[in-house]
Amino acid sequence: MPQVAYTRRRSFVATVLVAWACSIACAACGGAQWQRGVDRAGWSVARAIRAIPANPDLCENTWQLARPPGGPWDIITLHRIGLCGEDRTDTRTGFDVLYLPGTHMNGQLMVLDEAYDFRLYLARRHIAVWSLDYRTHAVPANARNLAALRGWTTDVFVDDAAAALAFMRLTGRRPIVAGFSRGAMLAYVLAERDPPDQQQSIAGLIVFDGFAPGALPGLDTRPPPGAAIDVGSTRLPYDERQALLGRVIANPATPSVDPAFKTSGERLAHILFTSRTFGGRGGLSAALHGRADIRTVAGVLTSYDRYWPTAATRFRAPDTPPASTPPIFAVASTNIGPSFTAAVENSARKRGGQHTEVIVLPGHGHLDVLVGTDARTLVFEPLLRWIGRLGTLPAS
Repeated sequence: MPQVAYTRRRSFVATVLVAWACSIACAACGGAQWQRGVDRAGWSVARAIRAIPANPDLCENTWQLARPPGGPWDIITLHRIGLCGEDRTDTRTGFDVLYLPGTHMNGQLMVLDEAYDFRLYLARRHIAVWSLDYRTHAVPANARNLAALRGWTTDVFVDDAAAALAFMRLTGRRPIVAGFSRGAMLAYVLAERDPPDQQQSIAGLIVFDGFAPGALPGLDTRPPPGAAIDVGSTRLPYDERQALLGRVIANPATPSVDPAFKTSGERLAHILFTSRTFGGRGGLSAALHGRADIRTVAGVLTSYDRYWPTAATRFRAPDTPPASTPPIFAVASTNIGPSFTAAVENSARKRGGQHTEVIVLPGHGHLDVLVGTDARTLVFEPLLRWIGRLGTLPAS
């Protein structure tokens, strides 16, 4: 069973000692020069370098940046996962990946097995992955006045992603931009707006079950009311949702509080499979039919930020769609429905050119693309081969 992340408490003295030791290690491997560039970019270290639980060969760095207009929640965070002790300017593969998560998601690492998280899989193979926490991650779950979120438009999120991309470029490695779901839309827009650069142009896009703005007509034409969407719902209110996820993570065989189901795991799998927002037939996840481990899926869901701004639920399609983007690796699920799958495929094939690869996963739901039972063989291994082929292409 895949291991789900947990929070470790560390004393202040231990934290200081770890930070001191890591700073010396970075200087020894050449990281100090890179760190000076980071300071000029306005980012600050949010947490000392730490080894990732259950993955002692992999380490995580975390930085934060205050963004306009400077409110208490106008903060983005960037996590870098790479091999411990590997110089951040290492050009062994020449690529780093910037990952933009989906709606309500953030860059936290919640699954600790490389078979169920592409970031661990790539990092162990010398491709560092940087994951973005959107501003939503700074909003407390018990927040009541959400008026500040009214100004968090799609353009604000794209600008934040651009700031993260500029920061990542200080390493000197060429970026690949990855996105899941709505994060894939952000990746498309970011690639379209990114100024061309022969040395550090975006080398490629990784699209996990998402599509370009305008690819699915009628989507997001009616934005929800209010300043933000609650990840809870009338079917499963937030507190009840968190309690159910906690029970499933602890033990999926825990007896269900709903008499219609024997176990908590069965109840959650049924709720995900029948989600009306995702088509009602396994569109969100087909864990009910074995496409994913329900405890792993619960681990991902429990990390979700509670609020997502309604202003960022809409994307305006460009008046003149770009003729092309960098090469694209796209993965499409099928359970949401044929129009959704077609939008994922068509976006990639129309914009990615001859070096684009599209993988369709029959019988899979949205989350199964990331953490499915066979994600390693069906998604991660082909992705690694595609990145390898990118290394043979000239910068454009």
